[in-house]
Amino acid sequence: MYKQTAVTKPLRQVQTVQELLVNDMAKQQLQVVAAEHMKPERMMRLMANAIRTTPKLGQCDPLTLLGSMMTCASLGLEPNTVLGHAYLIPFENRKKGVTEVQLVLGYKGMVDLARRSGHVVNIHADVVYEADEFSFEYGSNQHLKHIPAGERSKPTHAYCHAKLTDGEAFIVLPYAEVLKVRDAS
Repeated sequence: MYKQTAVTKPLRQVQTVQELLVNDMAKQQLQVVAAEHMKPERMMRLMANAIRTTPKLGQCDPLTLLGSMMTCASLGLEPNTVLGHAYLIPFENRKKGVTEVQLVLGYKGMVDLARRSGHVVNIHADVVYEADEFSFEYGSNQHLKHIPAGERSKPTHAYCHAKLTDGEAFIVLPYAEVLKVRDAS
């Protein structure tokens, strides 16, 4: 009788992340969805490295890890690397009683995706300090002007400005709101 090894097991029968790392069907699934510049072997190495640096990932439900990796592969983003594109985060699903993997896109990954879309020419984010010359207006006379004073005193605002192929866009937030968003995440 033919005995299935971890390499040939159907994905639904894979019980551990270690089995997933050597499973040919997992590599095939990554190949199917991967962006042109992403190779499944590289994605499997990135997954193994993510497990090495975040050991709790090795205890996760393997299919949630594969799903997150497939999303990264399809977007062409490398998870858990110094590039800061995306992060594989283990979290306890108390309802199911398992540890699952949640994919969180980093801002550098979002910027990379925006640039690759072809709609963004340039994108820039910055912090405004009390001594800086700063003004902005939304609406029909919209403008954004920031001239840093060089003195980094108390932050007052943060903004992101994008030059698009058909214009430009920006958003400005009071710095207290930025901290509130950061603390809530």
